[in-house]
Amino acid sequence: MTSKTAITLDQDLDTLRDDLDSGRLCPTSESTVAPPGEVSTGSPGELARNCLTLGSMRSVPASATGLATVMRTGKTALPLDWPDLWNLYAAESNDELLDMLAKQVTRMSKVACFEDERAQYRAIHLALNRRLVTPPRLRIPIRGRKPDGKSFTTAEQALTIDKQVIDLDWLHCSGKRDAIPEKDLGSLFSSDAHIDWNMAEQLAQKPWRSDTKVIESLRLSDAEQFPLAILQSSKIRMRWTDLQKQQAKVETTLKNRADRYPTLSSAIPSLVAVWKADRMAADASLKTKAKLHQWIVGSTTPMASEQFREQLRKVRRHLEH
Repeated sequence: MTSKTAITLDQDLDTLRDDLDSGRLCPTSESTVAPPGEVSTGSPGELARNCLTLGSMRSVPASATGLATVMRTGKTALPLDWPDLWNLYAAESNDELLDMLAKQVTRMSKVACFEDERAQYRAIHLALNRRLVTPPRLRIPIRGRKPDGKSFTTAEQALTIDKQVIDLDWLHCSGKRDAIPEKDLGSLFSSDAHIDWNMAEQLAQKPWRSDTKVIESLRLSDAEQFPLAILQSSKIRMRWTDLQKQQAKVETTLKNRADRYPTLSSAIPSLVAVWKADRMAADASLKTKAKLHQWIVGSTTPMASEQFREQLRKVRRHLEH
């Protein structure tokens, strides 16, 4: 089944990674602490859902102990950290979650209010990670804002850190359990229940270049990097960028071929996705390419390797004609 929400790659992700690499965006620990209040009783999921419905959010310090948030409902202040949010939208489908994300992006495009959206932003992405249908790289992005193009706000820094933690959570949901050689971060993925949220935030806050985090610290393979939004090496990032530049030409070529072969018309979106998966994972196995194709089209299951091979032959035949 294909997702009903259109997912497109966005240049803003690459801009954000470039800012990380250049040192223009270095997370700080300075932010405003929300005033204390009574903490409600009840399960974290119930409290989180109630506060998301009734309250507004303010940031508390970004530190090694966690980038928590506070939702206020009247006299009640509830800290909402990653462990409180991962199961908040357990009942929603992948399509419903993508619709929620699209509406959030629309709100964010009109008003710069990431602080007010942050808890829901985290909760939606953590729920999508657990569906393993639409990876972070193929979700509609919330665009960061730089005042006058000069410096990043605290909210922009928080967004960047959250995106990295979401990437790390996707890796864990995908089955990654190997130890990390980085000092004090070795057991980041070791628990079967979830990543170590504090370690994930520690790593996200380190002002390292992307290649340093991805290759030297996390030692991610190309296949592990394909679905990630921020934690990608410069090589993988350039592949995504090149695909964006070439996609229009590929689509036009296939549409021109469909004039001669009308039955091709309905297959163009899937064939473009096959072309993307093949070019993106050029050195990978057919199984990996089929998995990437599954993510691109938003399907719940991948093509069989032989079926992908046949579709690849078909798209190559039309593009090389």
